[in-house]
Amino acid sequence: VGALIQGGPHVLSSGHEVMFATNVIGPFLFTNLLLDRLEQSNALVLDVIAPFDKALDWDDLQSLEARRPMIAFNRTKACNRLIAGEFARRYGGRVASVAFDPTFVLDKSDPELKDRWPSGFAGLVWRLFAAARAKPAAVAGEPLAELMLVEDRSSVDGALFVLDKRSELPAKRQKYGESSVQLAGYYYSKVLDLEEYLMREHFMKYNLRFYWKSADRGNERFEDYSHSFIRPFSNIASYQLNRNTFE
Repeated sequence: VGALIQGGPHVLSSGHEVMFATNVIGPFLFTNLLLDRLEQSNALVLDVIAPFDKALDWDDLQSLEARRPMIAFNRTKACNRLIAGEFARRYGGRVASVAFDPTFVLDKSDPELKDRWPSGFAGLVWRLFAAARAKPAAVAGEPLAELMLVEDRSSVDGALFVLDKRSELPAKRQKYGESSVQLAGYYYSKVLDLEEYLMREHFMKYNLRFYWKSADRGNERFEDYSHSFIRPFSNIASYQLNRNTFE
């Protein structure tokens, strides 16, 4: 949300752009200040990244020219990925470094949340996006705790983790999964109040996509078919359900 409403660029008296200083320079310098302590304590440095990134412009690393807030934000997250990898290379065996993508996590129980949304149309867009895509904070908390408690740091050093459902071997006599549409998704999540359970234990999916044969192609490959779909996120989530646990 902050990246969209910040605008800018806003340059500090030091000459550094605010977003770049907050997301990249600040954490980098703070980690360097703690480096001796980190090496003494079998530490793990966790770089929080985003599910998207943008190629860096080395001539405009802080995105000061022709600025677009989301591109600037994505570039800072690309920097975080690079720093996490380089840190693992330089300090391997002494301090572990991990890049972690929590996707979109939101504590909807936060009483101050209503005061943090942007106003107007941007606020409406983010409320709809949060209703459809946000995961509860506990979903990110558990894997983060597990990462921090890993004793063999070398097993995770330099890794990139993306928050997702756990993969387990299926039991015998599995039932086919069920792909819900928005109507069923609304009923399960809102009427039956299963939204948090669905986000923790099942898979969210995109909207329906329709395919048909193309008139000017051979249609021998999947890529030949024409298709139509809703490009933006739906304001009502739909799910890919594991019927073995859901029922």
